[in-house]
Amino acid sequence: MTSTKQLEMFVRLVMPDNIALTAKHTLLKMGFKLADLRREDYFRFEADAKNTEELKNLLAKTDVLANANKHKVSFDLERDGTKILVTEIDNTSQGLLHTLRERLGFAQIHAASNGTLWTFIGCTEEDAVKMTKELLINEHYQEFKVLQ
Repeated sequence: MTSTKQLEMFVRLVMPDNIALTAKHTLLKMGFKLADLRREDYFRFEADAKNTEELKNLLAKTDVLANANKHKVSFDLERDGTKILVTEIDNTSQGLLHTLRERLGFAQIHAASNGTLWTFIGCTEEDAVKMTKELLINEHYQEFKVLQ
C-alpha cells in the first residue's frame, strides 16, 4: 500500500554562486550587516511512493532538477541561519510537474512546487526579512516566507 509523502529537495551549486555573492555585496553596500548569504533551488513534491529513498535517489539524478557535475542535492534542511523561501505568487509548477510525469515517467508524483531558498548568516530574522523585501523579491509577482 502506498501513502502520500511530501519531499523537500534542496539543490546548491558546488562552485561559488555568483548570484548569491552579488546579492551579498549589494546588501552590504546598502548598509546591511551579514556574514554570508547562500542560495539554493527549492523543490517540494507530493508523491505516492512505497520506497521514499528510491524516489529521492531518482529525483537527485534527474538532470532537469540538478546537474551532477555542478550541484549538490540534499533532502534535509540545514539548520543554520535564517531561511527565507521566495516563490512566484501564481506559479502552479504545472510545467515542472508535466515534465516529471509525462517526459521522465514520475507517475507517482502528483504535485510539485519550486522556489529559491535564501540562507542569511550572521543577522537577525528581522534584518533578513527586511533585506528580502528590499532586494530579493519583486512584490508584484513574488512572495516569501520564513522557514523554521
